[in-house]
Amino acid sequence: MATKLVEFKIGDDETILVEVEDVVQDDEEEEGFRPIAAKSGEIPQAAKSFEESLAALKPLADAVINKLKGAAIPPDEIKIDLELKLTGKGSIILAATEGSASLKVGMTWRNK
Repeated sequence: MATKLVEFKIGDDETILVEVEDVVQDDEEEEGFRPIAAKSGEIPQAAKSFEESLAALKPLADAVINKLKGAAIPPDEIKIDLELKLTGKGSIILAATEGSASLKVGMTWRNK
């Protein structure tokens, strides 16, 4: 699938460019983009800020951590690795790697 660059706002004055999958044909208008350029080839701005996009990660991490802390013998350390993609609308997608979404959870128990 083709990719394109989308500008995400960070804070009040900064932006970053993120490579996103281009899921719309060139002659279609994609919902979720704010038009900031009239010329073809210029970079569109995402409808959400980067912080707004990342806000979805907290409930995901909280759900995993809270569930594991409730185990009969909870781990001393929990590590969550995510492969993520951003969409132009500012949504976060768990990226597919080798045919499945990538959410890896590591746990460590220390002898005390």
